[in-house]
Amino acid sequence: MKIIKEIVDKYFVLTKPVKIFALLISSVIIVHVSAWVLDTKFGNSFYIYSSTLVTYSDLFSPANDGGYFEHFQYILLIWCGILSLLWIIGRRYFEIIYLPFIYFYLFLDDALSLHDGVGKLYFLRIYNELDLFNNNFIRIKDIAEWSYWIVIFFVILIFARSSFRSKKTEIQKFIRYNFYLFFGMAFFAIFIDMISSNWYSWFTVESTNIRFIINGIFTVIEEIGEIGVISIACVWLFKKNFQVSSK
Repeated sequence: MKIIKEIVDKYFVLTKPVKIFALLISSVIIVHVSAWVLDTKFGNSFYIYSSTLVTYSDLFSPANDGGYFEHFQYILLIWCGILSLLWIIGRRYFEIIYLPFIYFYLFLDDALSLHDGVGKLYFLRIYNELDLFNNNFIRIKDIAEWSYWIVIFFVILIFARSSFRSKKTEIQKFIRYNFYLFFGMAFFAIFIDMISSNWYSWFTVESTNIRFIINGIFTVIEEIGEIGVISIACVWLFKKNFQVSSK
């Protein structure tokens, strides 16, 4: 206990940038340890890819779920949530407290593949049973995923509705910029992903090499674009925590 007390005492005498950076590093450690414990305890019930075997070299691929590239993306989303939460609490703008939780949800959805699980369990099953969207233009899996995100979007609007009427300019700007970033992430993660997954049913390409190149281009655009937007969000939110309030 004495060691913990000394660490806590030293933390509170640190400068604000060092405090925030220490908090971000600590959050990554806590999340990883928690995920390890939960996966050990619940396995596939916690993480649908828990029992999936991978080749280590495949982890370098930006397209692979749970790979190094996506793992870095998870960390950035956690940091975005923490940084936005710190900014909101510091200014007591509790009417927009939902914004950090959007980042945290995006992290959980991405890391645990909730959109795949929920999409397949509910929307995909409903569409299959009703024989809806039975065409080769867009995969029914993608339509199910779009349906999932539309529902999430409307849930967010329900929580955000009252904050849209705020008369504080700083709050309005913060909401607007965050939604710009959310739509930017959605553009690459959902729209570009849909094109990447369906383009071969729209155009006939006989050459295997050309198909490989086109798939590679779409993968790079999707993954680099998505992590690029998240990185911009993280840097912007980090910067916001050191700006003077402009109410």
